[in-house]
Amino acid sequence: LIDEKKALADVFEMRKLIEPHIAALAAERATRNDIAQLKRIVAKQAQAVSRGETGVEADAELHFSISRATRNQALQKLVSGLMEMLSRSREESLQTDRRRASSIATHRRIIAAIEKHDRSKARNEMLRHIEQVEESVLLSNRPSKNERHHMIREKKAS
Repeated sequence: LIDEKKALADVFEMRKLIEPHIAALAAERATRNDIAQLKRIVAKQAQAVSRGETGVEADAELHFSISRATRNQALQKLVSGLMEMLSRSREESLQTDRRRASSIATHRRIIAAIEKHDRSKARNEMLRHIEQVEESVLLSNRPSKNERHHMIREKKAS
């Protein structure tokens, strides 16, 4: 379990190094169609959340679409791999209404910066978003789904 937390910490460290720069590049290169697509995705996330779902699929789709707006295939592949690695932690980070609302709000700020072609603001908003997610996943006192499953198995075994 400690190894899992360390692995997640490593992924968040990598995300903070890479994704803010991807957002900055997207701000420079995004077309009107890219921005319209980002807005559709965040609206889809908000609709899912309003139905009581986590919105995790739209969340991953948004991050990938931001990478697509860079027009850099290597970055798109990198983000695609990141989204796969993060699927479980993403579910954990979107477990409360407050966290889901915060995710939508930060996504909207990132999109607004990209729409204004403001590289610096896009970079800063993405960094702030990742730091918030990292805090909710790694610093949460609540055990992860995997940790809860492990604790239940231990109780049954004893």
